[in-house]
Amino acid sequence: MIKLYRKKPVLRNAEFVREAGTISSRESVEPYVVDRGDIIVWDIDQKREDGWRVREDSFHSKYVPEGPLKRGEDGKYKALPELVLAEELKAPTTVTLDDCSKLQGELGDFRTHYPDGSTGIVNKIRMKEGYEEVLPEEQPNDLEFKWFRKLLERLLVWSSSLRKISHKLIAFLGGLILSRN
Repeated sequence: MIKLYRKKPVLRNAEFVREAGTISSRESVEPYVVDRGDIIVWDIDQKREDGWRVREDSFHSKYVPEGPLKRGEDGKYKALPELVLAEELKAPTTVTLDDCSKLQGELGDFRTHYPDGSTGIVNKIRMKEGYEEVLPEEQPNDLEFKWFRKLLERLLVWSSSLRKISHKLIAFLGGLILSRN
């Protein structure tokens, strides 16, 4: 079942890639390409090797520099609240990203759908630490919202060709909920 989650404002390390290369994450099936300008993000208490890639165009809408750090400098960044749809995996699953790299999720991990159109795999530990479920009482209780959410869930399940439309709806849904709280 797909549920609505909110990203918690947790601190992460971020390193801006200056030369193209590859990186492996816990979820990557094989090393995937990082381009100049991409950002490698990892948990504060983890090693860089446990990090994941975030494209520059979406990084700045998802993270802000912490303390005196300036945007674009390596260091600590705080995750901004963002609503995502996620479903807990009932079996090992492979997700192919837009650049054809693959992520592998295990039983209990989560497949995530972000407002910027990206999808991913988040392991169960990182999900507990970095996301919180948006409870039904926090969600608008009107008929339009319930219809809208049901439509969105069906679009995500239906077909990968409809993903771009569904991600625009996630962004709209997120703005609606965040503006009401």
